[in-house]
Parts: sequence; C-alpha cells; structure tokens
Amino acid sequence: MVLLDTEGVTVIDCAPGVTLTQILEQLRISEISNVLISHADEDHVGGLIALLQEPGITVHNVYVNPDAQKETEIWNDVRWALRDARRTKDTKIITSLTSELTGSLDNGEVHVEVMGPSPELVLGDHDLNGRRLTSNSKSAVIRLVHNGRPLMLTTGDLDGIGLQNLLEEVADIRADILVFPHHGGKPGGSDPKEFAAEICSRVQPRSVIFSIARTRTGFPRLDTIEGVAQVAPQAHIACTQLSQECATNTPSEFKHLLDYPAKGRGKNSCCAGTIRIDVGRDEDYQHFNEAHGVFVASLEPTMCRTQVTMAVPLGTKHPAA
Repeated sequence: MVLLDTEGVTVIDCAPGVTLTQILEQLRISEISNVLISHADEDHVGGLIALLQEPGITVHNVYVNPDAQKETEIWNDVRWALRDARRTKDTKIITSLTSELTGSLDNGEVHVEVMGPSPELVLGDHDLNGRRLTSNSKSAVIRLVHNGRPLMLTTGDLDGIGLQNLLEEVADIRADILVFPHHGGKPGGSDPKEFAAEICSRVQPRSVIFSIARTRTGFPRLDTIEGVAQVAPQAHIACTQLSQECATNTPSEFKHLLDYPAKGRGKNSCCAGTIRIDVGRDEDYQHFNEAHGVFVASLEPTMCRTQVTMAVPLGTKHPAA
C-alpha cells in the first residue's frame, strides 16, 4: 500500500514482483520517507528487495520487527538488500515496528497509528498469557486517520492470538476500510468465521479488501466471507484478483479497473485490481465500488455477490467518532 501524503510517502508492505515499483514510477515518486513491513513473510516483504535496489528511488527508513526464526532464502536476501541500502543510500533500518512509534511516522495530514504489536509482545515466542506466538501473531496493525476519522486498517497476517492481544491493548480499532488479515485465509488455530465476525464487529468497516492471487486457491475462504457478512452485511467486499472460487474462467472485459498497474492485469485475473482512495473525495471511491459491483454481478455466482452492490458511503460517520 502506498500513502502519498503532503510531506512524504509511506509504503506499507512490499509484495513480490514489480507492481509496486511500476506504481511508484507512474506516480513519479522517487523518494520514500518510510517503509513499514508488517512481518517477515515473503508475500509481504518480497518486493522490498526490488524497491531498495531501484536506482531512481531513495528509501529513507525501513521499519521491521526482527524475526530471527525466519531462515528462508527470501528473508536472507532481504537482509542483504537492507545492508546494501544502508551502506550506499544511507537507508536507516529500524528493527522495531510497535505501538511505541505512533506519532512519529506522520508525513503530513494523515496520522499513522501503529496499534500493535505492543513492544513487549515482540520480545518472546509466547505472549504474557502463555499463548504461543508466530510471525503472524506479531503482524503490525496500522491505522490511517485523517482529521479524526479512521480511514483504513491494515492488518498483515494477523491471527486469532494476535487479535486477542490487540484487543487487550486497544479498545477502539474502527476504520472505514479493513484490509483483511492473511488474505482471508485461516487465522492460525482460530475458527475463520468467528475470527472474521470478531474483527469486523470491532472495525465496523464500510469496505473490506482481500489482497489475493488467483493462482492460490482457497483465498479468501467462504467461511471468512460468511463471518464478514454476518456482522457487516452492507460492507463492500473487494478482492484484488479474481478468486478461482468465484470464477472458473476469467472474463475478457474489465471496464471498472483504474488506470494503474495491477498484478494479474495482463492475464485478465484482476477483480478490483489496484484501488485508489483520495482523502476527502469519497464520491470517487464510491463510484469505483459501484462499477466493481456491476462487474462482479456479471460473473457466475460469487462469494461476495450479495454484498458488493450494498456499500455504505464512506462519508457516513462512525457512531461517537
């Protein structure tokens, strides 16, 4: 995700491939203030190597929680790329992305809140209640707020134990848009439907986005969608690519897609593709939701079909917000 603010640019997670650098090139962005990596899994960190090595882009700060247990080839490659960027571009590597950083990551009008993990949570393999933690449990949860209005909540691959720790630490995690954890997959040992219902009941989203790849089956899960629909029946549901669970064959026309690079676009496998949200221009995002809803309605029955045409305008305020 790219946050283009008035005084700087923030990137949250870097998926593998060239889509991120293509988007930055199209937006004419050559300088990034902060890169925030939610956790060390390849699908969230794999694109960081290309970003750091891009000659025309300078990254000033990279924030990531250390994960010594990640002994994967890609994680080691990321560490090498970070070392080279530190030496040649003076990139600062901050080995902590916790709630202590809230207030120090703003680059203009949007307030960047790191809601979790708490600093003590990243210090061990178990939480303070003795529950086993994984890399997913420690995923950074980041909320973007503008003029007191919670716009978006990004959750990495947060699992059930991570969510419990988050809710024990933070009472209010509401946001208009929820980027759903773990691409809508299984949240660790938790029941997917119950997990989805719990997080959506707390976030109260107007839109739920699933970042998925068509080549990976089972994302999002049907029981996850059912959990979302149970507590947020009017939320607009959008997947970045077209799940195989929704369409066996890919359609030939995608008139609703915005004019930005999107992974899978060349193979006609996008669903929502790359989404742009302009702060203060809710009508543009609402128009996109409506066009996306028409596209989904043209397909064979889909998991989210009953939800996509019922979106509540983002201008609607949260209760007591």
